[in-house]
Parts: sequence; C-alpha cells; structure tokens
Amino acid sequence: MHPNKKEIIICLLAFIALGVAASFFYRTLKEGKEMVQVSLYDLVAPEPSVLLIINRPSLVADSWKDKPVLEDIFSQHIPTPLLTLVDKSRGLRPFLFSVHSQGTVLYVKANHSQVQAIEKEVLGTLFSAYAPQRQKKYGIDFVYYPDTENRFLGYYEYEGIWVVSYSRKLLEEVALQQLTGQPSLAADPAMLCKDVDTHSPLNILFKANLLDLYVNISDTTEWRIQDKWLAADLFFTEGHLCSHGAYPYYEALDTLYTAMGDTLSMRLQTLYPRLQPAFEIHKEENTVYYTGCTPLTGNESQAGQ
Repeated sequence: MHPNKKEIIICLLAFIALGVAASFFYRTLKEGKEMVQVSLYDLVAPEPSVLLIINRPSLVADSWKDKPVLEDIFSQHIPTPLLTLVDKSRGLRPFLFSVHSQGTVLYVKANHSQVQAIEKEVLGTLFSAYAPQRQKKYGIDFVYYPDTENRFLGYYEYEGIWVVSYSRKLLEEVALQQLTGQPSLAADPAMLCKDVDTHSPLNILFKANLLDLYVNISDTTEWRIQDKWLAADLFFTEGHLCSHGAYPYYEALDTLYTAMGDTLSMRLQTLYPRLQPAFEIHKEENTVYYTGCTPLTGNESQAGQ
C-alpha cells in the first residue's frame, strides 16, 4: 500500500519542523557556550581610567534612585541612557563599564533575542524620534540611534556579547579586539578584575594617578601610589554606601597607612563631593585593608545587603 499525497506532505512538514527545532536548539546552545567562554575583561577598550562592574543590577538600580551619593558617582562616568539600560535589563548580569577620555563603554553578555527585546522595549522608547541607522564593518552589524547634540548611541551584538557606547571609535576598537582575540587591558587591572568580590553589588577599579595619592615622609621625601590600579568592593548597609579595598603591606611604611587613608578620603570627596568616607584600617599578614562608609542620603535610611 503506497502512502497518499496527504501523508507525504505531513511527513515533510514534520521533518521541516524537526529541522527548525534542531537548528534553534543548536544556535541557542552555541550562543550559551560563547557567552560562558568569553570574558568581558578581554574586550575592554584601550586605556581605561575607571572600570565599574555592576554585579547585582536590580539592587543597584533600586538603590541609586533618589540617592544623591550614587547619582554623584554614576553621573560622572555613565551617560543616563546607559544607566536606563541597566535598570530596564535586569535579567542580564554583570554590567561592565569602562571609562575613557573619549567616552564610556558598556559590556554585557546577551544573546540575539535578548538584544532584540531590549531594542524594541527600551531603545525604541528612549530614541523614538528617528529610526536607527545600521552599518556593517568587520563583518559585524552596528546600530546607531540618533540622540541630541548630534550624538549617536551605538551598539553591536556579536557571539553572545552586547557592547554599547556613544563613541564610535571605542565601539569599533572593541569589535576589532573581539574579532582578533587580542585584549588591550594590561595585566594589573585584569588580575584585579578576577580578584574582586562578585557577590558585592558593585566593584570599582581606578588608576591611582586619578586621585594623586601621596603622603609626606619628610620635607624632601614622599610616599606616592602611582602607575597602579586600585580596586574596591562597594556594598550597602544600614543606610550607607561602604567600600572595602586592600593594598600590599610593607613594614617600612607601617606608620603611613593611616595618613594614606586620610588622603584617600579627601581625594574621593574632591572627586565625588557628596561622599564623606572615613576609612578604618587593619592589617592581616601581608595585606592592609581599607573599609569606609558614607551616608547614602542626608536623611533617609537604605537597608541593604
């Protein structure tokens, strides 16, 4: 008995559906594998001055609203639309920001369907006046949304990584690094990135030169921390924003660490006027730990984790 035409068509449709399902499964599996394998730190554009990592976007996004201290920190480094992306894309983590003289870059692991959803639900709302411009370079699709003052917020998504910036130059440099597999981040900050506490809501890394950290040993001699990267874990507790960082201990400098803590506090308050950190210092073996807290607001209390 030969199969009739209807049975043949049903079999063909079943094979097609199976093929589509297998293709989707393979693509999803491939994207997931790429997202796990690629390190965001390997993509950081050349010569950053500050790295900011948001490990817990929901907690951070809820905490920075109407909190002058956090607004003070974020507004200096991150354009408002990029903060909105963090707030509206809480299913993604971590968010890595690198700050450069040319602008700020956002890096986050996201697959194609997640980026499409953000484009439709968030970017399409933020930049509704004009349609985005799409260009291809290095075989990668770049999307640019026209903003005010002749600026364009651009992004690309490639192999499970989504990169966003107002700087076309930085965006293309990151894409080229991703294609060639040649990271530009020096060994010092790259090592610190791997050592920060990813359970903290935030991590911040910055060049010591940015704060001009030094204390006088005598009228003619000073101890200066320069050409180094410093890292701190940031967390919320009892209405305060606190930071916890470490520095190698040298016995010859034993009496100077408290003075350096005072200098660090003053420099941070100059950079972020609403900060009022007072650092406590303690030593364990070959490491000195600095812990400082500042009120999130003048009057409110913010319970945190």
